[in-house]
Parts: sequence; C-alpha cells; structure tokens
Amino acid sequence: MNPPNSKENMPTPIGATEEQHAADAPEQDEYAGGDTIQLTNAKLDAAAIACHEMNKTYCAAFMDFDHEHWDDCPEALQNSARDGIIAICMNPAITPPELHNNWMMGKAAEGYVWGPTKSVVDKTHPSLIEYNELTYQERMKDLIFLSTARAVLVRDGVLKESHFF
Repeated sequence: MNPPNSKENMPTPIGATEEQHAADAPEQDEYAGGDTIQLTNAKLDAAAIACHEMNKTYCAAFMDFDHEHWDDCPEALQNSARDGIIAICMNPAITPPELHNNWMMGKAAEGYVWGPTKSVVDKTHPSLIEYNELTYQERMKDLIFLSTARAVLVRDGVLKESHFF
C-alpha cells in the first residue's frame, strides 16, 4: 500500500492522464508553509461532493432548482468542483475572491464567456465577472464552497485549521 502522500495517491490534475500525472508528480506536494498535502482521490471527491451538494441546497433556498445531485451532474461540473478543492489545498489561505478567479479561469479554459444566462450549449455564464461585481447571493457561493471544503478537508486530515486561520 502506498503512503497517503505518495505520488501514486495524489489526485490526477483535471485534464491530465494518469500517465502524465505520474510522470510529472513530485514525490510530495507541499503547501507554502511546508506541510505535506495528504489528498487522495477519495478525499478530493468527498470534499467536492460536499461542496456541490451544499451549493445545490443553497441555490434551492432561493428557488433555483437548476442543480442536479452530484451523481447526475455533468463530469465538467464535477471537475470544476474538484479544481476548486485542489486550489484550496494548494493555498489553504485562499480568499473567496481568489477562489472565484480560479473558477473563472477554469471556465475560460473550457471556452465559457460571460452571458446573461447560464448555458452549457452556448458556454455562457452570468457569474463570469469580477468578484466585486457579483451579487451578495453569488458571492456567498464562494464563501460557502470555501467553508465547506475547509471543514471536510480538516475532518479528513488533509488540512489543519492553522493553515488558514
């Protein structure tokens, strides 16, 4: 069995093949503070699922029922949540605006542009704007994602609270 911080147990970056990941992965990834990342694929998915489902529930509170459960949502949406978790692991002190910028870069890489409505077909999204231009309700999504991710990652031994407080 591989130790939890071995490159064999590190999550494959989104868009990379297992072979590319194995060839490029360092023996250990470290936070800026020097602590070893203990993120396995199972822990990555546990955090991503929790964040996705929390966002789904938050949106439903505002009568937005346009979100599927994790198992039913497109792989690109699942990968977007995973990318957010990886960004948090690489910078546990990341702020909601920085997390939003990370999400926007991911969407741009997928070919998305700003549009008044969310459309997978047209690759448009109304939240592809600067964080400070988002509504309060939309900014809360980043805060909820970040808080949920941190809670799950601390619970699972991936992060320590001292990494971000």
